[in-house]
Amino acid sequence: MKNKIKNKEYLRSLKEMKTYLLLWSTQSFSGLGSAMTSYALVIWSYTQKGSALMTALLMVSSYAPYVLLSIFAGALSDRWNKKVTMLVCDTLAAVSTVVMLILLQNNALQIWHLYLINGVGGVMNTVQQPASEVATTRVLPKKYYQRVGGLRYFASSLNSIMTPVIATAVLGIGGMNAIVAFDLLTFGAAFVTLAFGIRIPDNGEAQEGQEKLLSAAKKGLAYLRKERGIFGLIMFLAAINLVASIYDAAFPAMMLSRNGGSERTLGLVNAVIGVTTFAGSVLASFVKKPKSRVRVICNCLLFSMSTENFLLAFGRTPLVWCIGGFLGWIAIPLMSTNLDAIMRLRVPEQMQGRVYSVRNSLQFFTIPIGYFLGGFLVDQVFEPIMAVQRTGSVLVRMFGSGKGSGAAFLFFVIAFAGIGVCLYFRRNRDIWALEESSAEMEKNMQEFTIDLKNYKTDGTVFKRTAVRGMIRKDGRFLLIHGMKYGDYKFPGGGKHEEEELLDTLVREVAEETGYRVKRESAEAFMKVTERRKGDQDDLMEMVSWYYVCDVEETAGNRNLDDYEKEYDYRVQWMSLEEAIAGNEKVQHREAVPWVMREIEVMRRILRQQA
Repeated sequence: MKNKIKNKEYLRSLKEMKTYLLLWSTQSFSGLGSAMTSYALVIWSYTQKGSALMTALLMVSSYAPYVLLSIFAGALSDRWNKKVTMLVCDTLAAVSTVVMLILLQNNALQIWHLYLINGVGGVMNTVQQPASEVATTRVLPKKYYQRVGGLRYFASSLNSIMTPVIATAVLGIGGMNAIVAFDLLTFGAAFVTLAFGIRIPDNGEAQEGQEKLLSAAKKGLAYLRKERGIFGLIMFLAAINLVASIYDAAFPAMMLSRNGGSERTLGLVNAVIGVTTFAGSVLASFVKKPKSRVRVICNCLLFSMSTENFLLAFGRTPLVWCIGGFLGWIAIPLMSTNLDAIMRLRVPEQMQGRVYSVRNSLQFFTIPIGYFLGGFLVDQVFEPIMAVQRTGSVLVRMFGSGKGSGAAFLFFVIAFAGIGVCLYFRRNRDIWALEESSAEMEKNMQEFTIDLKNYKTDGTVFKRTAVRGMIRKDGRFLLIHGMKYGDYKFPGGGKHEEEELLDTLVREVAEETGYRVKRESAEAFMKVTERRKGDQDDLMEMVSWYYVCDVEETAGNRNLDDYEKEYDYRVQWMSLEEAIAGNEKVQHREAVPWVMREIEVMRRILRQQA
């Protein structure tokens, strides 16, 4: 019986995630083609020039426009149709790849051509990325937000496994022409699927498009100024990205030039990293919501920084480097899924394009800096230092000799830098405030129970947790008026499994009223437990948490469920006396069983105010 229930739940999950899974799988397939092209070009660049800096500048040219333009890209994305934006950006990126192939076939390809082509690709990715983020939010039910982070790393890790293997094989058989042909094939599959097989709900881009571009970008910045915890996480990841991009710049230089290193070794270690992130992503996709997402993020990054860089620095064989890759990447998918869940749950959908674009500028601006620093430090600082070391010196005993030993020395240095970053941001109070204990906020909460005793005491039980907002302005409260039966209630609704209570409050109030709750204003007020006969189960036990809170001045778009539309929910500011009088006149209380609860809550508020 239990297996049948689990199978039904599994099939229901697949059905609910069908649109996202189709989008995810085809875009990931296209990503494999793009990754193969990038991998082949890194090898081409390093073998042509032998310079870590010139090879690192390939990534600098990709990330520089991404960082410079991201702050405005989200505002543009919020104005434009998400599907069209993604299709146009993918097409222009594919055209730039064709241009590269034509130059290569005519023996005219220069390294600066690649910088320019990567720059175009960076601009396209800048505009597409926030559109893709919002599209994911729209096609994916909220209860799967943590799982989607795991699926993304699943695709990323699978691509990491397959890219060096397939790219090396295809290069040997058909050369760069075959690599680009495969890239264009994967692009075509993703393009056709997105254009004709996926519907992304339109939540009002036309209306949002009337907002001025600069004003929209400023709203993203204003949001982060208020949400200091989110801003702290972004700065944390910006510092980690600086260290990680220095690593990325030094990694191919060491693998291709160190004693024991080669193109084959580079592919092997990359494949191990891919297998590791694959395993980590599978784990992250199914692991339950942790008690503390922030602690998971901090611990995963600290573990990664404390292991891989040291093994790359001191290791002399591919086996040790592979062990380092495993330890450095096994926890990263779990970190990413929790970071992604915090962002999606905290940032309202109508603000996500703006906020994600500002996040991209702030969080990723260190990446081109890191790539440049990594290449420069390898070529101009650490390799020259190691080149003048005498046989038997301390540095030679630690990191070896010959080309590549300087990169190993650099890994040793950035290991301490990464650990320092993790320990510093671990002390950030704003970040930890994102997980302020609900218990602390609920110590002074009033409690009462409504028990109708109209149910079987030995039957099936359905338990539900809900959160509701009590928003007052000029003596009136923000209420939901159900026009079908004439009832009034406070805005709110059911808590999703992965949510904290305040997450549910912010989401439900925004969906039902369009108003954005000022999270810092929320204060626990009342807990109400209801026991009554359920619709399908013998007993329904619902716990409703009521929070006093403030909202932003301007309301955005509402996002009502089907039953809310059926009940014709309207937003109304009114006194509690009027709402109680209206609820007492409701005749079909079996259709709106919450009326009794709302009357009692409103009366208690009035008694407290008296």
